[in-house]
Amino acid sequence: MGHVLHVEHLDKSYRDWFFLHKKKQILHDISMNIETWDVYWLLWVNWAWKTTLITCILWFHWYDSGNIMLFGGTTVHSQLWRIGYAPDNTQYYTHLTWMENIIFAWTLSGMKKKDILTQSEVLLTHLDMRQHKDSYVKKYSAGMKKKLGLAISLLHKPDLLIRDEPMSWLDPIWRSLVKELILSLHASGQTILFSTHILPDVQAVCNKFAVLHNWHIVLEQQVTATSDIEDLFMKTVRKTTK
Repeated sequence: MGHVLHVEHLDKSYRDWFFLHKKKQILHDISMNIETWDVYWLLWVNWAWKTTLITCILWFHWYDSGNIMLFGGTTVHSQLWRIGYAPDNTQYYTHLTWMENIIFAWTLSGMKKKDILTQSEVLLTHLDMRQHKDSYVKKYSAGMKKKLGLAISLLHKPDLLIRDEPMSWLDPIWRSLVKELILSLHASGQTILFSTHILPDVQAVCNKFAVLHNWHIVLEQQVTATSDIEDLFMKTVRKTTK
């Protein structure tokens, strides 16, 4: 298996909003490795700066030092199209429908409308949203908007899917559907990076996880049938909090 994402000794800080000459460290010595076919879950506690880590990987934010490599080589803009990404909170055009939002987003990227419609139909079925595809997004619940974001990030069949908090706002039925979709994507060769603090979801679908705490990765481990994610997570957090 080849490296899809390799992060090595990444540091990031930002200037204090009041004392501009001072810097505050928010990510320190971050190292993580995701290989082809991995379903990698990033666990975190509050104020761990996990969203900042994700945006550094995507070049939305620059970092102070370290190295990030995509698909076995140095990160370059020509590789970013191979990533599908949707943040935790995304703003959509509420006066447009599900299909209109998807068509608008991907027409801008140069994708052909025929391909957009074909793939959209598949995702509508997987995400159980067919009955809502002609409804305006302003009428959507938070969970329905989550599904729309997932559909947009998957439409171009990316080599790496990055999703921030994919299970939040979903009811038990929809969470089960999303888990089935994740397992289906994994079976087809999809590499996935998700962030979450919902431990049972990690146990159900991932094969590797990392714990982000105190601004750095404090544990990275393979998941086995006998792994107790909750126990490992709590022991690690307690140990690093002392």
